[in-house]
Amino acid sequence: MFTFFRLAIDRMMRSWHSPLYGFFEPRPEIDYIDKHRVHVFTCLGSAGKCKKKINRYLDTTDATSTSNMGRHAATCFGEDAVAQAKEMAHADDVRNLLVKKTNQDITVFLRRKKGSVVMYSHTQMTRKETR
Repeated sequence: MFTFFRLAIDRMMRSWHSPLYGFFEPRPEIDYIDKHRVHVFTCLGSAGKCKKKINRYLDTTDATSTSNMGRHAATCFGEDAVAQAKEMAHADDVRNLLVKKTNQDITVFLRRKKGSVVMYSHTQMTRKETR
């Protein structure tokens, strides 16, 4: 039974050409919700911490729509990243270029010129410091 679902999803994935799939795990899960078969896509945002699951019901007229995936990607990665993704050809390009770029470590954003030390603190600021 498991190999049947694996073969079925491989066959379906051949027709998925939207670059928006790049913001989600490469292989969706197959689930049943109230006797309806569903593809469950897991988000890759926030360095793998988002884990929001987007359901796509397969027995509806919009079973191939990616609009709900695009809306979530815009909230998780930003409108600019989604616009850049729509210009790319394939979901793997999006996954390799955009998702890895936005999920970098905090030290990448705090880096300075060569030779200088990166300093940051995890201590909460006092009330006086926040004014």
